[in-house]
Amino acid sequence: MTTALPSSPSYQLACDIIDNEPLAFWLPLLVNIQNQYRLGEGEWSRVADGANALFEFEQGYIVKIVPPNWLHQGEKEIAADELFKQSKSDFPLNRPKIIAFADHNGWLYILMSKLPGTCLASLWPELTMDNKMLIIRQLGAYMRSLRALANHDSKVLTVRWHKYVQSLKENCLQRHQRNNLSSELYAQVLPFVEQHLADLPDAASMFVHMDLHPGNLMVEHKQGNWHLTGVLDFGDALFCHGPWLEILTPICFMAQGDSELYKTLLNSYGLIDGVDMNQLQNAMMALALVREASNINFVMQQVPSCIGMRNWEQIAQQLFPAINLG
Repeated sequence: MTTALPSSPSYQLACDIIDNEPLAFWLPLLVNIQNQYRLGEGEWSRVADGANALFEFEQGYIVKIVPPNWLHQGEKEIAADELFKQSKSDFPLNRPKIIAFADHNGWLYILMSKLPGTCLASLWPELTMDNKMLIIRQLGAYMRSLRALANHDSKVLTVRWHKYVQSLKENCLQRHQRNNLSSELYAQVLPFVEQHLADLPDAASMFVHMDLHPGNLMVEHKQGNWHLTGVLDFGDALFCHGPWLEILTPICFMAQGDSELYKTLLNSYGLIDGVDMNQLQNAMMALALVREASNINFVMQQVPSCIGMRNWEQIAQQLFPAINLG
């Protein structure tokens, strides 16, 4: 007996299966994995909601199950793991180690190690400003360390940059409509993007995680503060031209409109020396509008002053506040 997963589900069906099927539905596949890889005795539990089905085995393992509809996320996770294994550099934060992966009726499962610690998402809103600053500096240093990952012609992680950006522009409206963006702001998306997105300076190709938010970061409590210890989910990773997609997510979901946190993140990252970020407010806003899978309503909720604003220029000033990097 095994879990009956459809080989070619519609987008909506894949979402429904992941969001609504109980643990019992997945257990036949999970038990098969448990036996095949000799994980020992133990119980399975469902991990928090997400784009993929995620399960924890009490012996210290995680299984991620990715549907055919966005299989590239699982393939990127595997490709990024291989890059880290090939690299001779040291990285300041831990990551899950992939143990095995395989196809199951067109779906991809990935068996990996479980990282110790606590998910930062459960703590971030209540942390002191000093502790947030500490974590932001650690995150900036980690982002900078990813430059050491060299591209060995990975087809999964490499994009034709300008073609990729064009596809982001072409696909964003359908997503904003699906996410019920207000009609007033929706009508302004493409004109705003066409006017400002090209203002982001081009740069050399570099590896980016691209989804560094509290839900993908693990922390441990040491010497009176929470410290970053691990990074999860490389399903959005790629080699792209410039740091913009890397800094976008933590700006939105960790700086959350606070100019000091924003400034600290940029200074600790250190890859934008000589760039006046105040001149790029609208360009970063345009990037947030086209970024793959971005729910701009949820982004605006991170900075409540954005709610009710009627144009993207005003919203950009809240999400990417004016700072002095000197």
